[in-house]
Amino acid sequence: MADNILIAIAWPYANAEIHVGNITGSHLPGDIVARYHRLQGNKVLVVSGTDSHGTPVTLAADREGKPVEEVYKKYHDGFLELFQGFGITYDLFTTTHTENHFKVSQAIFLALKENGFMFTQKSLQWYSPSAKRFLPDRYVEGTCYICGFDGARSDQCDNCGNVLEPEKLKNPRSKEGGALELRETEHFYLDLSKLEPDVKRFLEERSPHLRDTVIGESLRKVEAEGLKPRPITRDLDWG
Repeated sequence: MADNILIAIAWPYANAEIHVGNITGSHLPGDIVARYHRLQGNKVLVVSGTDSHGTPVTLAADREGKPVEEVYKKYHDGFLELFQGFGITYDLFTTTHTENHFKVSQAIFLALKENGFMFTQKSLQWYSPSAKRFLPDRYVEGTCYICGFDGARSDQCDNCGNVLEPEKLKNPRSKEGGALELRETEHFYLDLSKLEPDVKRFLEERSPHLRDTVIGESLRKVEAEGLKPRPITRDLDWG
């Protein structure tokens, strides 16, 4: 009997020209696995697309001086054309800017809220007096207060991999230029601590099938540090 195989390939941000890592790291391997299972007679569904929201896309639009929707569509279409040029096929290659995505995201959000996995909390975020708006994550860079890397985002350091508290960032500077100040804002937080037992159980059950590096970056970190609440909303109009 044929198996049903779902292959969900990582979605790159639609904010810049694609790089070779997006092809060799996820889309090409996914296509190889899909071809293998089709040859085995299995029913295969390959799904991917582009992330068309968030600060990476709005920053690209600011940089190019164009509407956000125009920018993401340009890169989305370019990605698909390039992938198909390599012979990679998809049953669905979509974007986060669709009515279906809106409805599913809203349904998940409301389900988490109604089942007690979310709460609101006030925190300090960087604010631009000249632009009269908050500047979330990638809009502010500075020096990581944990590893000293100069180029950390206000919410995360890609050098040491740690989640950061914006107000602790050293030498903060706006991507837009101009002065910065800390102001209080309120957001929804996903209470990951409530999900920690289920996450640990999930990883433990699958650990025999996972690489040591994956276990080290997932299960071992959960065991050592625990899961902490994370904000899942932003002071941002687009996404």
